[in-house]
Amino acid sequence: MFELKTELTEKDIASISELFGTIRTGSVFQHPKWPTSIRSDQRIVFLTKTENDNITLSVKIIESKLRRAPSLRYALVQGCPISDDPVEVAASIAHLYTYYETERFAELTVRLDSSLHFAEHVERLLRKEGLQIEPFRPSEFRSTLVLKLDKDMDAIESDFSTNLKRNIKKGINGNVQVRRIRSVDEFAPFPDIFAKMEKERGVVLHNTDFLFRLFSFIEETGLGFFLGTYDQTGTMIGGMILIDQRDRLEYYIGATDPDHRTQPQSHLTFLEAIRLAKSKGYDLFDFGGYGFNAKEGEQVFNINRFKLSFTKDILFFPKPFSFVTSKRHYTLGKTLMTIKQLTGKG
Repeated sequence: MFELKTELTEKDIASISELFGTIRTGSVFQHPKWPTSIRSDQRIVFLTKTENDNITLSVKIIESKLRRAPSLRYALVQGCPISDDPVEVAASIAHLYTYYETERFAELTVRLDSSLHFAEHVERLLRKEGLQIEPFRPSEFRSTLVLKLDKDMDAIESDFSTNLKRNIKKGINGNVQVRRIRSVDEFAPFPDIFAKMEKERGVVLHNTDFLFRLFSFIEETGLGFFLGTYDQTGTMIGGMILIDQRDRLEYYIGATDPDHRTQPQSHLTFLEAIRLAKSKGYDLFDFGGYGFNAKEGEQVFNINRFKLSFTKDILFFPKPFSFVTSKRHYTLGKTLMTIKQLTGKG
């Protein structure tokens, strides 16, 4: 039986966490303890299915509304629901579609980020139930670079680019050290480095509170790692957070101190992350995205080029499933978005 909940009990959280540990398909973003960042105009709800007093499926949904038109509401499922059964996943999406249609939400979007085979199975089941999936929007296209870990490390490193090998050697000769960090005190310098990097780049990505909550999550659940990077004096000059996405270890967040840009620290940190993924038995190391449409001169283009020095293998994520759950509200929302783009007013 499906049940929509605005809050999970401690028993629910324990049951879903236990379920997550038994599956290979669900996304860590769906874990009940994942520190999802939401705005004041958003809330998180959960859809669960229970059999014999145990939760057998869980879906985390982010509901949001337009600030200047609160009657326009949207629902997003980020990552594959916690279940290995495509039939159950399809049934949960169909249930959500019916619910949000009744509630007159404008749109329901589901981003599985699973294997293409799994997503295609789910899509067939949804279409069989008569659900109409909106045409794919190119702006929602997502891909990443992955490194297969089916060879030994010597063979893996031999495939790195010549320039990458040179920079790794330079970092080693400069006594740059990388190590896994387990305590909050040792992690503490990283948020300041992250904020410093954000300021230099002119972007705002994650606040300090989120970074500490994320570190607490990976340490409490064991679903990730933090690697700190240090100079020859033992001062932290960068680091990265890696998250468990079942068969792959994903680079999620990283930062380098702008004052130490001459040191090839990222090269060594990624090398140690790959070695860690290999030692922990992951099939793939995920470089955390690939800007497929980046143009030369853009920052993303340079990041792409750096990642390509490790691997050339691109992983394409399944297209999102978008469902119009209220034609009237969806059309109104599109109209307001168009006006905002033309006038520049939110």
